[in-house]
Amino acid sequence: MSKADEKRVAKLLAKELDISFQDHKLNLDSWGQVDNWAKLNSKSLIFVEVEREQEHPDTNVLKVWPYIEKKKKLGVFLIHCFLPKSPSTDSSRRRLAGWIAIKLEKKFRSRFLYAEVMVSGVIK
Repeated sequence: MSKADEKRVAKLLAKELDISFQDHKLNLDSWGQVDNWAKLNSKSLIFVEVEREQEHPDTNVLKVWPYIEKKKKLGVFLIHCFLPKSPSTDSSRRRLAGWIAIKLEKKFRSRFLYAEVMVSGVIK
């Protein structure tokens, strides 16, 4: 898997959602970066995380928490994509990512939404 996978996934999502991604990472202050992102309006962003090689997908959910905690008027929709050969595809860390996301959806209500997507097959 390569960084090209991230771009292919974003291209697929852009087509399906009829939006345009920025095609570069977004810094979440000192908490890390998201792989790609799109601005829906002045108060809402879509973040895309593509699990390629990382074995800790839970951190890709956790790093969003302090960012939206600080940005009180910002809404975030996190699309968490897993590729079939990712080491985290069938792991406790993946289940933990989903569990954390549920907690964040409850804490931030309409300001945080999460979707986990399995991207299968060849993405062109």
